[in-house]
Amino acid sequence: MLMKAGQSPPFTAEDLELSKKLVPGIQIMRIMVVSSNYFRDPIIDEIPALQMRVDINSNVNVFVSAERQAWSMITLSIKGVPISPGPEEKIAFSIETQVEIRYDAKAVEIPAEDLPRALNAFCHFNSPLHTWSFFRQHIHDAMSRMLLPPIDLPIYPAYEQGVPIPSSKRPRPKKA
Repeated sequence: MLMKAGQSPPFTAEDLELSKKLVPGIQIMRIMVVSSNYFRDPIIDEIPALQMRVDINSNVNVFVSAERQAWSMITLSIKGVPISPGPEEKIAFSIETQVEIRYDAKAVEIPAEDLPRALNAFCHFNSPLHTWSFFRQHIHDAMSRMLLPPIDLPIYPAYEQGVPIPSSKRPRPKKA
């Protein structure tokens, strides 16, 4: 049986302490991209130098099974907005990706009644970090398929919203 793991942040201090007890025994079973949506506006071809402000957002949903396993569905999205003095913000491209990560907590010694709270807090803090490299690779592949130059995403997802992430120095691919 699969059940939604409960509350979203903010978590109590007790929830956070319970989640720390998972660290020694929890294992990642699998990580995979389950869906992705792309958008590329033709306006992007009119921008002489692709200087974008990139906004990255995440949303985490956690499910816990009776077998002491957790599934975390993370939706990571990125949108590129040309940096220009215009009053209207126009989205030049966007990519929304849903990534699933499955954890096994069988080796963790936490009482069954506390496990959903612990897994929920653990997944909200750790799932985006554990799936980040998959997201980065997927974004680089998608940018190439949309004939856009790659963007330099940070190795670790510690970013500030709205801070410009520079495009690569490599030129934009030529249209076929």
